[in-house]
Amino acid sequence: MTGRVQFAVGSSARHTVVAASGTIYVDTCGALRETLLMLAADEEPRIVLDLSGVDVCDSSGLNLMEQTHLMATRHGGWLRVAGVQSIVWKLLDATHLTRVLQLYETAEQAAANANT
Repeated sequence: MTGRVQFAVGSSARHTVVAASGTIYVDTCGALRETLLMLAADEEPRIVLDLSGVDVCDSSGLNLMEQTHLMATRHGGWLRVAGVQSIVWKLLDATHLTRVLQLYETAEQAAANANT
């Protein structure tokens, strides 16, 4: 078993930032999954997922991003993903999630237009 992914949640009046670090694998992402899906179930959720500290993820991490995006959209909100590292970017691109997710270089950029 690999080490747990670490994450911190910060909220403002307009959005919530979830900053993750480490590796997102099927056996490490349980708490992150619970948190993101709980946030996405709120009314008009605005979630910034900062992956600048994540070096790699497996298909469970990709699935979690897609599920969070779909749930947030269904509830009138959004998920924006920021700080994607090279290996994770390649996985997102190979699975065409780069066409579905809103991707930003930094969490600050992702949150800049939080009212939209």
